[in-house]
Amino acid sequence: MIQILPQVQMGTGSLSEETISSYQKNGFVKVPNLLQRECVAEFREEAIKMAPQNSINGNPYENRLAQQVNIWQKNDIMKALSLSPDIAKLASQLTGSPMRIWHDHLLSKAPNTGLPTEWHQDQPYWPFVKGNKTISVWIALQDTPVEKGCMSFIPQSHELTELEPQNLSDPNSLFEKAPQLEFQPSIALPLKAGDATFHNGFCAHRAFGNQTDDWRIAHVTIYMDANTKYSGKRHVVTDNYIEDVGDISEGETLDKEWFPLLTP
Repeated sequence: MIQILPQVQMGTGSLSEETISSYQKNGFVKVPNLLQRECVAEFREEAIKMAPQNSINGNPYENRLAQQVNIWQKNDIMKALSLSPDIAKLASQLTGSPMRIWHDHLLSKAPNTGLPTEWHQDQPYWPFVKGNKTISVWIALQDTPVEKGCMSFIPQSHELTELEPQNLSDPNSLFEKAPQLEFQPSIALPLKAGDATFHNGFCAHRAFGNQTDDWRIAHVTIYMDANTKYSGKRHVVTDNYIEDVGDISEGETLDKEWFPLLTP
């Protein structure tokens, strides 16, 4: 029997100059109706099957968030979303650079977990030679108000590109490294199903805890500039690539089969 895979039905085909300017100034932007609501329901159904049912296991990080990396390599339905050239095109509009996938993940918060994912930047964790044209697309697979765990951002924090990685379980970790951010106003962005946020890899953000009786699941694809180079630092994605495929030399461009180019 031939499996009919769901189609990525875009609700937004291009971004306005105002949206691009806002992203470049603040390091993040909300894009309403990125995907059509009917399309999102199909992907959520598949994502729910993949959600780890035993995510609450005493681990302080997993009590906040269950993370499943490189789902596009494991699930053909989610692959259509992760490798969508239409979504990658929007990321390219915002960064001004050709994009290849760094990795994707499902970020699941079990019902009534309550604990937030604390303030942090993403890129300090990643094994890249310097550059700030990484961008994450965080797609809500269901309506995601504050009480279900929507995202919040600190505007212009993406200008801080030299911080060490922060502790996602410690609410003070980011501010110990960047005290100037502690009293900066943040912006929470509740989303409808199919809405998305795009944020720079250095933009500080957090996600509220899930206080509802239903799963909160987000699909996230992270893109990097097509010419991004490997720093040699340890990371689960490149570690797994080296174990499964072969070595990557420090300073080598990440133009491998695990990181396909999605925009010209």
